[in-house]
Amino acid sequence: MFGWMFGKKRDKPLKLKITRGSLRRIRNRCGIQFEIGKYKVGPYARLEPPCEVSQAVDLRGPFSLGAFSTISPTDGVGHFLHNVSIGRYCSIAAGVWIAPDEHPIDWLTANPVSYAPECFEWSRRWRDRALPKAMTYNAARPVEIGNDVWIGSGAFIKGGVKIGDGAVVAAHAVVVKDVPPYAIVGGVPAKVIRYRFDAATINELLELKWWNYDLADFGELDWSDVKGCIARIREGIAKGIKPYAPKPVVSSDLRSAVRWIASI
Repeated sequence: MFGWMFGKKRDKPLKLKITRGSLRRIRNRCGIQFEIGKYKVGPYARLEPPCEVSQAVDLRGPFSLGAFSTISPTDGVGHFLHNVSIGRYCSIAAGVWIAPDEHPIDWLTANPVSYAPECFEWSRRWRDRALPKAMTYNAARPVEIGNDVWIGSGAFIKGGVKIGDGAVVAAHAVVVKDVPPYAIVGGVPAKVIRYRFDAATINELLELKWWNYDLADFGELDWSDVKGCIARIREGIAKGIKPYAPKPVVSSDLRSAVRWIASI
């Protein structure tokens, strides 16, 4: 899904203008809660209902969002979520940047003219010259974010990074390498501060994979009692509670619910 590179033919993203009326249609027909406003959504979007997406989100690259995850509204800062897969029950705060385009620092020039000359009008002067063929550069490496991950306000996630289930990324952290499951990381560059739970509890949670279920099916849970929650969920699964398996919403589903206008 995430093999998108500069230098290859790319599908154009689409503009989605959401009004109060279209907001209701999307929520009723697709189960996705958007904010009123304008979005840029690529043709490779995949969302699991229910989930919430804020107004200032740029989803032009390949993007997937799991059920019960939220991308918080933001005022003027905006999000840039590019070439990213986000799991279930995740919380993405305001102003988070994930997998923005990178540049080839070990080439003669790091300028995009070396790998994406079609992006700029002034780069036409190079088009008729004998440039090497197939000079593709993976400018937007995919990011994989697990389940039950909280990413704080203003965090930056470098392309190619994997963030494990249950991890927490502190506000304004710069994440340049993989984050272990249930680790809390912060700083520039981000380092492990501590883990949310002890090793035995983490292993239980990773084995249980509770995020595959709709927690509402397990009745009233004492969220602060992690061991008690694990026991209740195990009991419910043993009694036959099935994993939550919604039909994913893709770009064509949104297109049928509101008016789409092609853009660059």
